[in-house]
Amino acid sequence: MREQAKATELDAREREAKASMAEAEAQRAEVEAQRLRQQAQERQADAHGLREKVTHHSQEADALDPDVPTDKDRRGH
Repeated sequence: MREQAKATELDAREREAKASMAEAEAQRAEVEAQRLRQQAQERQADAHGLREKVTHHSQEADALDPDVPTDKDRRGH
């Protein structure tokens, strides 16, 4: 009976260790997901900034020389 109790205790400790490892892996995955979300937000902000820059440059070019056809004009026709 004592041997069976020892074996059961060992089995319980092994399962607890596996549960702890699974929890640690889940936390690592959450941290990685958070890092990726932050990276995606930064890239989205960069892309938005570049789009604003393109729009600004196009508007400046249109103001300087409005008679030059633009990509927007070509798509419309």
